This record gives sequence, structure tokens and C-alpha cells, in this order.
Amino acid sequence: SVVGSTLDVVLPEAFRMSHHLAFSTFSSPEDSKVVGHPLKLKALCSDGREILSEHLIVAENSESGWYFGAFLKPLSE
Repeated sequence: SVVGSTLDVVLPEAFRMSHHLAFSTFSSPEDSKVVGHPLKLKALCSDGREILSEHLIVAENSESGWYFGAFLKPLSE
């Protein structure tokens, strides 16, 4: 289960640095080309395989800062 984990558990190593950079500069969902827009990206399976999947990233602002979630749907096996 990945509930409560960072997205690193499903991100291939090659994408982790750009992922962290993008979220470190996040300011609002309205200005984002990523949040709320379906994206076709690679995802890392628990057995180490990479598959193509659709990612839908959501953001919620709270008193303590931004929280992010993602829904992933496999597009290939």
C-alpha cells in the first residue's frame, strides 16, 4: 500500500529530481499545468517494472500548507 507515502514510491528514479523541483515552486492550482490535468507518465510498480499510467494530481491548501494527492490509472501492463 502507498497510502500516506510520498510519490517517490511510484516515480521512476529518472523523474524524481524534476518532480521535487516542480513541487518546490508550486504556488496555486490555478497557475499549474499539472494539478487537475490528466498526465500520461511512467509509474514504478512494486515489482520494479515501469508502466505508462495516467496521473491526476490534486492539491488542497490548509493552514499548515499545501497537501497533494494523486490518482493513478495504469494504461499498459
